[in-house]
Amino acid sequence: MEKKEKKIIFEKLTPYLVRNKLLDDHLEDILKVEKINKEDFYSLFPYQTKSLCTFFFNQKHIFIKKINKKKIINEKSISKKVALYLEASIVFLEKNKDISIFFLNFLILHPILFTKISISFANFVWNEISDTSVDFNYYSKRYILSKIYEGSLFYWRGSLNFNKTVIFIKKQINSLGLIGKVKANTKKMLSKLPIKSFLSKLDFMH
Repeated sequence: MEKKEKKIIFEKLTPYLVRNKLLDDHLEDILKVEKINKEDFYSLFPYQTKSLCTFFFNQKHIFIKKINKKKIINEKSISKKVALYLEASIVFLEKNKDISIFFLNFLILHPILFTKISISFANFVWNEISDTSVDFNYYSKRYILSKIYEGSLFYWRGSLNFNKTVIFIKKQINSLGLIGKVKANTKKMLSKLPIKSFLSKLDFMH
């Protein structure tokens, strides 16, 4: 029931996200206009826009799991499995382009939340493909994948081009040798991710 209520409220607020009009300072006015009970809203989304953002990206996990179900079963390569999850995440962004842009802009201003969402995605992927890593490999795989995920989101936000973003994803996985044996030179591997160069090119306020 809670999931259904969350979805209903989120859908009512979607037009404000698309028009970039949803700000925490004006949120209660919007709730009144949309006849959303304030107590209900805060019980479901206690951290306002941050909670809405988390809900949106969690919905992405559900979408990815659904469209990848058959592909993952038939795929033997772990690297290709991870690429499929990353590519499916971009499909979701494309299908919800305006909302995705709003939340990516929001996340740039809330890096701690962005890190949490990225690690959540990485953990989701490794759990889905039944990764059996332990100790250092368990954490390093999730950390590295979370950074590739962030880089992929930045790339898509900057280009708004699905095909180019898919190529970027594959290059990152191949160049890092991400899946399989993760060595102890994590910092060196992460330095290959061109995240900062993307940040400098993006105008996140539009």
